[in-house]
Amino acid sequence: IDADPPLFPVNLKCHANDFKDKETEHTNRAEMFVTWDPVEDHSSGLMGYYYSPVDKSGTGNGTFTNVTEVKIEKLNEEFAEIYVWCVDKVGNIGTAASSGILVDLTPPVFSNHTPEDGSWHNHTDIDCSIEIYDGTGSGVDGSTIEYSVSNDGMHGFDFWIPAWIPELNEPMVPNIKYVFQEGEENYIKWRTKDITGNGFVESPSYNIKVD
Repeated sequence: IDADPPLFPVNLKCHANDFKDKETEHTNRAEMFVTWDPVEDHSSGLMGYYYSPVDKSGTGNGTFTNVTEVKIEKLNEEFAEIYVWCVDKVGNIGTAASSGILVDLTPPVFSNHTPEDGSWHNHTDIDCSIEIYDGTGSGVDGSTIEYSVSNDGMHGFDFWIPAWIPELNEPMVPNIKYVFQEGEENYIKWRTKDITGNGFVESPSYNIKVD
């Protein structure tokens, strides 16, 4: 006689890019690769596992599998959860373990550049800053923030210069002082990634005029 439900799976994890990926906190793809350790039932033996995006443990209202890894696709951009529970060979159904991963498909956004686009200045050394947000995503990766400067119009940009920021709060506000040339053809733009890896995404180009 086996009247006891099986134990819940342990070491349940949601991986980003494949079943062995060490990244288990966030992903920039609309899918996750779920793994857990095999469960043993020493009475009647284990039949398999059910899984579901909502907790339906204790029932058969899930997708059945007899393996310990599943790929879940077509995820929404949010914290994606999964519940996994066991059923033994006489039909006893256990409680669920749960895990999840943040699905972040959207790159950061830029706003509130200082100085304003097209503004005139009577000195060449100008403080420039911009606000960078990642909304409900994984957060801006401050180590990837860079800027590029042109003194020759919109098409004169060359290399990217790091503007690394250690803070984790948002908005991130990189601030640099740059010595521009006199004239109307000065431009600056920024780029960054988020922690999940979305990007690089570039800001608009901001015109800075010096007289």
